[in-house]
Amino acid sequence: MLRNSTQIPNTILDNHIRYLKPSEILVLLVIVRQTLGWVTSNGKRKTRDWISQKLFVKKTGLSPRTVSRCVDTLIAKDIIKATDFSGEPLTTSHQRKGKSRIYYQYLFDSKHAKTNTLSRQKLPNTKLTLTKEKQGIHKLSDWERFQQIKGNNDYG
Repeated sequence: MLRNSTQIPNTILDNHIRYLKPSEILVLLVIVRQTLGWVTSNGKRKTRDWISQKLFVKKTGLSPRTVSRCVDTLIAKDIIKATDFSGEPLTTSHQRKGKSRIYYQYLFDSKHAKTNTLSRQKLPNTKLTLTKEKQGIHKLSDWERFQQIKGNNDYG
């Protein structure tokens, strides 16, 4: 094990990283650093820790609003959990607003994580301006455009 380093759970690198936005990954990495990156007095890794909004902003370089949105998304995907001191879940930004201390933890069990694989597998349509649409030019998906460039017109 490397000194002065934090272990990143494989589920983050193997399962989550391709489905998360860069900002969500930053927030998740701060949570991992502040929890698994510390060893308690009994020699075990922390499972949860109090992390202030200010610390998220400082460590990620993101705005407070972006941090809050990322936390909402990570909670909705069952990747992290936010609670108050007594362990009561704080699942929405409205519930977290005004709380003096919010405790965050990474949820290890990736099989329960709600990663939206379909939304990442579908390729978006190429955007066209209103003028091009009026000229009768239709939208092509990225896959259709790729096939067109390759010279294969059998888009299937």
